[in-house]
Amino acid sequence: MSGRYCGEWTLPLSGNSAFGLLGDLEKVLRLGPQWDIKDLRLNGSMEASAAFELDVEYDRSEQAVSFAGKVEEFIPGRSLRLALAAPEQQLDFSLRVAEQMDGSLVSFSISTVPDPSPEEMLELDLWARSILNYVTISSSRSPLSRAWKWFLDRWWLKLTQSGKRVTIFIVAGEGFSLLFLIAILLWWKYLAPP
Repeated sequence: MSGRYCGEWTLPLSGNSAFGLLGDLEKVLRLGPQWDIKDLRLNGSMEASAAFELDVEYDRSEQAVSFAGKVEEFIPGRSLRLALAAPEQQLDFSLRVAEQMDGSLVSFSISTVPDPSPEEMLELDLWARSILNYVTISSSRSPLSRAWKWFLDRWWLKLTQSGKRVTIFIVAGEGFSLLFLIAILLWWKYLAPP
């Protein structure tokens, strides 16, 4: 493989249960910001050497691509390696978790053919960080984190990338509207002439 993204992070989490996400192929792929998942067909159960088919539409180019995929390696809570092949593209995704004294060292390696552009390299970094954030949220026991994880699983990960952007714009616009209303009410109550 030619173009490669590599990254390592230490998370204050330990144990196989913290990285249960590795057993959910669909979530791992949906956390990638570069595409919208149109269809995923896994032949059999999630195990090493399992084959799958993945239909995606890239967000920036709107290009539809069908990948033939294979789970090259899968150790629950420890490692996941996927190989995706399409006529003009290849992607090799690898995630490994190693226990350390201060938590877990999470290593990502994502190789692509052809070489990724700077924008694509940023998307690969965002994919890795999205997985880390999801694992962190999943491991938290606070009620707010549990509610946020429920929202992510139930709604957010199923939205298209453009749907996510529209949602963010609507929420931000409504937030500004509320602040503007509060500012008008405060001005009217305290600063307006009698």
